[in-house]
Amino acid sequence: MGFFGGNKKTEAVFPRVSSGGELAAALSEAKESLLPLWISAFLASYPLSSTGFIRTNSDPFANPVGNVTRESLDVLYDACAGEDCEPDAVKAALFKLIQLRAVQDFTPSQVIGALCRLKSLVREKIIEPSLAGPETDAVAVVGDFYEMEARVDSLLLLGLDMYAERREKVFRIRVDEIKRSQSQVLRWAKLRRDDDVKASVEAFEESVRNCNSEG
Repeated sequence: MGFFGGNKKTEAVFPRVSSGGELAAALSEAKESLLPLWISAFLASYPLSSTGFIRTNSDPFANPVGNVTRESLDVLYDACAGEDCEPDAVKAALFKLIQLRAVQDFTPSQVIGALCRLKSLVREKIIEPSLAGPETDAVAVVGDFYEMEARVDSLLLLGLDMYAERREKVFRIRVDEIKRSQSQVLRWAKLRRDDDVKASVEAFEESVRNCNSEG
């Protein structure tokens, strides 16, 4: 119990690995603690004015950004951990995440860098403390970590391809919108010009008629 009877926040305890083949199980065990850290790191790339709302509001309609991020990273975490995931489900989760950020003003490094954060979290919370153990098979543990990093890197490369494709589509849509807008302006200008010419002709004809009547 904390001061005034409040509950003291307990630090998450992450599993340790000491030999080859244990990392996948450790990542599965640590998901409840690691995944929220990854999600927070991902959402931290948004402006400060919106980050709090995105992190705390769980309504999928009021907060689609937070909802898509949580659902997608949940699937991607399992894929990076080496779980038996459907490739199509993994691609779909990654595509939703990339598509969401492609329509916003994020640089490729901001989009992909947040995904890469999982590697440093696993290294900090599981690998480095495990390597400090006296009976740890460091070569096997590091080898497993490299395999996990390779899975993350594969997602990063796929994400870059998806991001480039989506940005190109967004660019084409914006160009088409500008062209349509310019065409509409030109049509209005032509109509205005035609009206001005018609008014000038009518004014000239009226002046001629007035001169004839006076003569």
